[in-house]
This record gives sequence, structure tokens and C-alpha cells, in this order.
Amino acid sequence: MGTPFERLDAPKRNMTDILTEHLGEPISVLCVRYWYRGVVREVGADFLVLDPAWAVSVTGAPTASQATTEDRLPGRLIVKTDFIEIVGQFTWTFAGIDQQEEK
Repeated sequence: MGTPFERLDAPKRNMTDILTEHLGEPISVLCVRYWYRGVVREVGADFLVLDPAWAVSVTGAPTASQATTEDRLPGRLIVKTDFIEIVGQFTWTFAGIDQQEEK
């Protein structure tokens, strides 16, 4: 994982390129005011697939080992990248995801 902040004068990158760098890794995304987390399985021109995936109601502190309130989704989650506001890898992003699921 790189630095937590990018320089304001850095060249702009599109969301697809950023997400593709995290294929097979757990990430958290803020999408239209709601947090989701899971392992990136596929990135298309305008979508992201997380599987397994969780809907996070209350995140808690970024350094917490687990989100305060979340629900495991019964299947994969497909998110339209145009609606993603924030992408991050917080400590709670990795909760309950073992090495097998990451690959």
C-alpha cells in the first residue's frame, strides 16, 4: 500500500486503474454514503465486483480491528464505479478475510 495521501498536483488517475491495482486484495469503498468492503474480484470499465462482501453500517475508528456494525452479504456485490466516493484499506477492511479468500 502506498502513501495515504496523494499530492494535489499529481496527475489524475481514473477509478478503474486504481481499483485494478487491488485485484485479489480487500478494500473498502464509500458508495453514495454507504460503506462496503470485500475482496476485489473483477474490475470492468464501469463496475467493481467484491466477493465476499460486507455492508458496513458503522465503521468505528479506521484503526479498529473490526467495523462496529456490519452485515455479510449473501453473494457478491457489484458496484458502479461512478458512484464510488472513497477507496481505502483501513484496519477493519481486513477483518474476517483470510489468505484463501484474498487470492
